[in-house]
Amino acid sequence: MSDTDIDFLELWDSQDTAIVAANGGDSMKLRARIQGTDSRDAAYERLMQEIQDVLNIGGDRPIVADKASLKPVGPKIWHCDVEYISPTTDTSAASAPKIVGESTFEFDTTGGQTKIYAAQKQARYGPAIQRNAGLAINVSNGKVNGVDVVIPSLSFTVHQRVEGQTITPAWLMGATLLTGTVNKGTYFGFAEGTVLFLGCSGQQPTAFVENGQEVKGDREITYNFAVSPNLEDLEFEPPPGVEGETITVDKKEGWDFLWTEFRDVKKDGQVQSELISVYIASVYRKANLQALGVNNPFSSHPVIG
Repeated sequence: MSDTDIDFLELWDSQDTAIVAANGGDSMKLRARIQGTDSRDAAYERLMQEIQDVLNIGGDRPIVADKASLKPVGPKIWHCDVEYISPTTDTSAASAPKIVGESTFEFDTTGGQTKIYAAQKQARYGPAIQRNAGLAINVSNGKVNGVDVVIPSLSFTVHQRVEGQTITPAWLMGATLLTGTVNKGTYFGFAEGTVLFLGCSGQQPTAFVENGQEVKGDREITYNFAVSPNLEDLEFEPPPGVEGETITVDKKEGWDFLWTEFRDVKKDGQVQSELISVYIASVYRKANLQALGVNNPFSSHPVIG
């Protein structure tokens, strides 16, 4: 039996269409009946002859064939559904990136938190019968417990649309290796050492055929960052009545870890917690975050209207 003996009949309730304002949400379902064969392979071949790889809604909104199904409903009769979706799957707000290279961002400046064990200055009231804490914070039974404090911190997320063919295993490994590094050189206007890359997320590009060639649809990638400012000229002065020199820290880069060392000394019958050292530990590797290929959202954002 030739394909010409197998009929393809589009049903009256075919072409259910959804058009979404945000780019990437359009869809359509085509329903049809194939008659004239009991062979699933023959029915499939006939269906493939009728399916258009790419359709356009409204003339300029492409949708691509994503999934097809065949179901036998009678002797030599098959019901088929073909689902068309946008090459992109971004269903976010209208302000989301729409074309390759556009980027938008979200931010949060509610602050980070850290624990500190030494005050820069500390006053004591009342008699110190057995112990003088010096600059040590929250001392109990000789143990410096410290206190949790809010520190300046910024977290922001950048959404950027990229070409699907750029998302390769090599690209993915590069992004993975940059996760947990801080910026070497200025990044997005932030000073060196202040931007920490927390990683990115996205989806595998949708592949479709256009003019006989496989094309990978654009995708939105979400990049996550945190910013902690550099600090300079931090001074730890001994409180009144406590011997010792002022310790000055010239510079602490944003994501360096500051920690302090105390020792107990006995003077005039009292135990005194004496700050002897302040350490600045570099705990994150510096890297060129420009290699991520993230565009500055201040200059590559979409314009609505």
